[in-house]
Amino acid sequence: MKSYFDAKPFHQKLCLTLSNDIQEAILKNAIKFYINAKKENLFFFSNKQILIIQEGALMTIRRNNEGKQIGVDILKKGDLLGILNFGKQSPQDFISVLPLTDVFGWLISKDTFEHLLSQYIELDKFIIHYLSERFYRIIRHLTNLVCDTSKERIEYSLKLSHQYLGDFYLTQEQIALLSGLNRVTVAKIFKDIKEEYGSFRNYL
Repeated sequence: MKSYFDAKPFHQKLCLTLSNDIQEAILKNAIKFYINAKKENLFFFSNKQILIIQEGALMTIRRNNEGKQIGVDILKKGDLLGILNFGKQSPQDFISVLPLTDVFGWLISKDTFEHLLSQYIELDKFIIHYLSERFYRIIRHLTNLVCDTSKERIEYSLKLSHQYLGDFYLTQEQIALLSGLNRVTVAKIFKDIKEEYGSFRNYL
């Protein structure tokens, strides 16, 4: 009998621009990961691991001292969850994550990944470029949250999700998380957009 994972799109090749030697070294030390978006809502990802996303998308969430949550970033195929908290002295043991679709990937411990970084200069360079791109995305998102109007924040979130997820649209609750707004405000602006453009496809 085939296992559950046999029917899933796991390939013995990472969706990363790395040499075969490095990919083999990572896969040799990684385990398969799958989460069903319909069965899992918000979950906590161990900060001692890195997830290389092969298929699907998820949203990383931050919570302040008052319990308010906000979406920080959308991670998709080729992204690495956990790489931003790479330091051993990270104040967080877990990362809050919301799956937007079913997610498939490979889990590797940070200790093992750090060992591979010391062995492969190519992997070092890849991570430097990757982190630069991720930080730019986060800064752009923070600028949107701080400087833009509510409608502009929702517009940014819609276009970001459309860029990353194609025809898959986020729910109003997910847009509220990503734009830092409440659902009432999101619902009102959604109504205005539909009245003006007829559909989100026309709007985007």
